[in-house]
Amino acid sequence: MISGLRASFLLEENLENILRSFQYRIPEDISITDTFEASTDFIIAKYKIWTKDFNVKFLFMLYCQYYDLIGCFYKLSDFFQWNGMLGTEKDALLKLLNGFFDKGTGLLKEEFIKECKQLGELYNHNYDIADMEQQCIYAWIQDEQIKLVDTELAGSEPDEEGSLNTTMIARYLDENMRRNKIFGWNPEDKMDFYIRYTQITGIMHYSDNSDIDHEKTVAGLVETCGQEALNGFIKSKCQKLSISYDEKGIENVLKLIEETDYLMRNFSYTSDWALARYVQSQTYKQLREKENAIPICRMHGINEHIYSKKNNFSYKFVISKARMKNLTEQECLRELERLGKYKEFYYVDGVLLDKKRAVECIRRKYYAYEFDFKLYIKFKPKDVVWFCREKA
Repeated sequence: MISGLRASFLLEENLENILRSFQYRIPEDISITDTFEASTDFIIAKYKIWTKDFNVKFLFMLYCQYYDLIGCFYKLSDFFQWNGMLGTEKDALLKLLNGFFDKGTGLLKEEFIKECKQLGELYNHNYDIADMEQQCIYAWIQDEQIKLVDTELAGSEPDEEGSLNTTMIARYLDENMRRNKIFGWNPEDKMDFYIRYTQITGIMHYSDNSDIDHEKTVAGLVETCGQEALNGFIKSKCQKLSISYDEKGIENVLKLIEETDYLMRNFSYTSDWALARYVQSQTYKQLREKENAIPICRMHGINEHIYSKKNNFSYKFVISKARMKNLTEQECLRELERLGKYKEFYYVDGVLLDKKRAVECIRRKYYAYEFDFKLYIKFKPKDVVWFCREKA
């Protein structure tokens, strides 16, 4: 008898309880759903199809497709453990639901409507949810998101601006550089030559679940700016060799190697496929032998193709001062304009907010930084040559 029952019949007879059952699946990814797998002709491995997000989507599709039977009697929140949910869970769920709507019209996206109709055909229940009904659901999502924003704003304040601990920044910076295996990084080495960079500014956005560590953030900014400064120094101050991948280019590189004793390099000129037609030439063979005699090493952080005369290719960044600043209202509005707006409302992390709320959110999620640092370099410009490919 049970085997003869159809899913469409069960939904018609017990729709409310079936939808309510999803509230026990959505808060946590229960293990039984791991057994729902699929494989396709173009993907060899099976993959999990019934995920936590799909639980939400499937429930919402049923809610929309059967809106004529339950929409007047139940809110969407009635099918979740809404009052018992944590704010972070509500936020993630609301953002997922929000993603099914067109932000400009407040209507469901055509792609989602199409999937709902396919589901309706499968369950023999075809209902076209009206525009007003769609906008009503979207309005509930927006209202709930604003409630979460108000709760967050009431329970927090922007961090107080001020000077940052440069010792902590230096420690985080060293950890970053060593973890990323950046070539030439040597903060303990004594170096006399340096270039000072002052009043470097940057604005950083933190997501809702981020632990804000201002010193760690500045360490990342110094790493990025320092690497850019180092590569800029190589291109502007070190010897440049324009190369072409022809007989003339082979001769020029051979001449360079014969005139100078290079101890390391980070690329192979002779391995380029563009030189394939010259591999039998005597000049190419001579160059390949001499180039192979120069040790090659991976130089993470160095963007240019280089040869170096000495093994003293080392450098460091020294932070002299750093400061965190709160954004002014004008800076907040500039960020909001960049994020996008709809009429007089602004989008902040996928939530449509009025100007006052939006500005307050930006103040808690965006911080401005200003810092000075020195780029210390041990190698001399004459010790390094960088290769620049001639434009065709």
